[in-house]
Amino acid sequence: MVVHLGGGADGRLARRAHPALAVDDYALTRRLRGRGYDVAPDDARTRGCYVDDPQGNRLELIDANSPR
Repeated sequence: MVVHLGGGADGRLARRAHPALAVDDYALTRRLRGRGYDVAPDDARTRGCYVDDPQGNRLELIDANSPR
């Protein structure tokens, strides 16, 4: 899957305006950490986390298998 998003003049999204992606395999966070990405848990929810892509855009990952 590829998601294309528009950004500001510098190509970055505003920090608060971020996409949230539901992921079936929440083990993705372990793979991201293993590749050096900082994965920050969403303290307001136990089923989500945030990670910045290589361009510095914030992405929210939500466990698609957890109850909402």
